[in-house]
Amino acid sequence: MEKEEIGAETEKGLLCIHCVDENGNIKSCQEIFDGGVEFFLHTITNVKKDLAEKITRKNMNIQPY
Repeated sequence: MEKEEIGAETEKGLLCIHCVDENGNIKSCQEIFDGGVEFFLHTITNVKKDLAEKITRKNMNIQPY
């Protein structure tokens, strides 16, 4: 993770800017999931929603929080 992508640091490690709110608190799982899906829908050309959801779930499963 690049320095500008770090949103907060906790005892569990670094949190990215997309997983924390403006106060540095971890967002709800649903907020993180929805944001991840939107990210992949807008970043990958011609990606379908089910694939964006699958990628987001996989990414969320590797996070310690």
